Amino acid sequence: MTDYLVFTLYGPLASWGEIAVGEARQSTMYPTRSALVGLLGAACGVDRADEAGQRRVRDGYRFGLRVDAFGEPLRDYHTVQYGEPDRRQVFRTRRDELLNARKIETLLSAREYRVDALANVAVEALAEAPYSLVELRQALLHPRYALYLGRKSCPPALPLNPTIQASEHLRSAIEQAPRPPIQHPGRPGLGAYFWDAGMVAGVAAAGVHWRYDQPLSRGRWQFGRRQEWRGNAGGKL
Repeated sequence: MTDYLVFTLYGPLASWGEIAVGEARQSTMYPTRSALVGLLGAACGVDRADEAGQRRVRDGYRFGLRVDAFGEPLRDYHTVQYGEPDRRQVFRTRRDELLNARKIETLLSAREYRVDALANVAVEALAEAPYSLVELRQALLHPRYALYLGRKSCPPALPLNPTIQASEHLRSAIEQAPRPPIQHPGRPGLGAYFWDAGMVAGVAAAGVHWRYDQPLSRGRWQFGRRQEWRGNAGGKL
């Protein structure tokens, strides 16, 4: 038996960032590992500038997902002003940037979102985990920093309802955890499962692929690749 921390991510808008090229800020169809690491770090009060603290969260846990609705895609066109700083100038706030920059420029971008997406997350703690699952649950109930679904403009629409489940595998942990009743018009995910290498899924693997969502440095916005397994509820072992 393994202990899992299970919680729900649901909101009218979510954006799970993929590799950003040029003006486009794309979203993948379900939560990235970097987003989940960031969410746990925010709940526990780990500052984004704390590289060591972020690495401890990244290396301390495995993640598995059951996606019940991928959500419908939405693209939003943005016109954003930003300030160019002098060489030694550091802006502390957006207001500070626009008021004190030596030059104001305009950036055009297109950002993607998922509308009405729903995913259930199971977290498995490793030996080097900086926080126990009990501590993580308490942090999700009373987060130090605001929690959001990939972007600050995407808050959860419901409480995460974190619970700890002792189960044989990922699938049974998610199935047994009490979930809030949610009726959503989003496109069904048909019980699609995704999990980190090393987890016992309880689902027949339909394939493995590479994702470039392993956070390497928050400050430099660098990400590495990792292997992720996938299957579906119809492929139970």
